[in-house]
Amino acid sequence: MKERVCIIGMGMFGFVLARHLALKYPQRKILVYDRDKKIIESLIEKRKHPLHFKDYSIPENVIPTQDLEKVTELSEIIVIAVPTQRIRSFAKELTNYLKKNVVILNVAKGIEIGTGRRISEILKEEIQKPYHYAVLSGGTIAGEMLKGDPLAAEIACEEQKIAKKLQEIFSSQKFRVYRNDDVIGVEIAGALKNPLAIASGMADALGYASSTKGALLSRGSLEIKRLALKLGAKEKTFNFGGQAAMGDIMTSCFGNTRNKKFGELIVKEGSVEKALKLMKREGKLVEGYFTSKAIHYLAASLHVEMPVQEQIFQILYNGKKPESALKDLMKRSLKPI
Repeated sequence: MKERVCIIGMGMFGFVLARHLALKYPQRKILVYDRDKKIIESLIEKRKHPLHFKDYSIPENVIPTQDLEKVTELSEIIVIAVPTQRIRSFAKELTNYLKKNVVILNVAKGIEIGTGRRISEILKEEIQKPYHYAVLSGGTIAGEMLKGDPLAAEIACEEQKIAKKLQEIFSSQKFRVYRNDDVIGVEIAGALKNPLAIASGMADALGYASSTKGALLSRGSLEIKRLALKLGAKEKTFNFGGQAAMGDIMTSCFGNTRNKKFGELIVKEGSVEKALKLMKREGKLVEGYFTSKAIHYLAASLHVEMPVQEQIFQILYNGKKPESALKDLMKRSLKPI
């Protein structure tokens, strides 16, 4: 790797990616930035994250800083690991410092509330300099990647030369990255699997059979594909071997993920509000909660039928009981597949 990499956002996945690159390239400096002063101070002084993965430290070639201007001006590749709803404000600030033709690799998964914009669209609206955009997505649970479990993901970029370069930089013996040219499909798949994972957690907590969960996920997956194709995505992204779609859906809905845990807590605690407070107490942002609201309005504006996603929205925002939501899904008029 010749290019200097900066990772913006030291949440769980940003921390793990920084460590991954630093271990793969011990002779290269990996720059990391976060707005939270406590996180950066802990990374500098203790070489550990103050909230997550406290048994793991970052190598000495990881350079933490709060100087956004410095890290962006020095970097040829900028990884954005910022929660979706904060990306627009970050992009407004970032555009002042970016070099021309920098590569921006987004690893966040979500849709902006109020606009229905994908992250690539947000950046395009706010960054006024020429740049190259790519997105990394797939079934990549941060804790499992940290432990060294073999994982796979996809990097999507319309410029395949850039996609191949990023693929080579991020791939390792324990992290296999495929490349794709379907930015829309990869972004939509990564975002919409999060509300589906919430539903999966609720189904588990309610004690429903695996066949019930299978039906929920198969129909929910079809909805994701339906919306993505409406937006101009490519069908190949939703093949069963795709990491950004099926790989991520299976990981998120069956693995130890924050969205699935949030769904379980909704049932166990008896309310969405209590579940959100518990997740916040652990320092864990639930992207699927926000994505559900964004998708509710986006699907309506595009006249795309998404009954599973709609029932998830009704539970999260209108107080509907999960049991009632499932009954309403089962009572829908009969139709072809």
